[in-house]
Amino acid sequence: MIREQLLNPDAADLVAFLNRHARACECLVQVAGQAEVTYQGRAASTAEAGAYLLMLKADGSLQIHHPRGVKPMNWQPKTDSVSAKVEDGFCVLTASRRSPAETVRVVMLDIQLAQALEIKEEVGFLLAGSEA
Repeated sequence: MIREQLLNPDAADLVAFLNRHARACECLVQVAGQAEVTYQGRAASTAEAGAYLLMLKADGSLQIHHPRGVKPMNWQPKTDSVSAKVEDGFCVLTASRRSPAETVRVVMLDIQLAQALEIKEEVGFLLAGSEA
């Protein structure tokens, strides 16, 4: 299930990891640590430096979670491009969509863990009824 895992990666190693796995859209990518997040699109938001969990799924969707709550604080249902590069000594991930035009930018300040996980859709899911 674990394709690759980095503990306390430096910026260059994290950039290479993200560009290798996020662009391929073959696995679930998780990155946990201190980061800053900005979003520009239909609205705008800024998340100051804090502990976050970033997830890039094989379907191209992006979610960024903070330590509490069920819903992600930022997300894109489908990204058109994902890229990472080193800026000022930090790994910076940029995920964008063309329609609607929006961009999520994550400056990764101190990353503790990066994982690429192979999670296969091997079983079906059946929902009967609703929670309401």
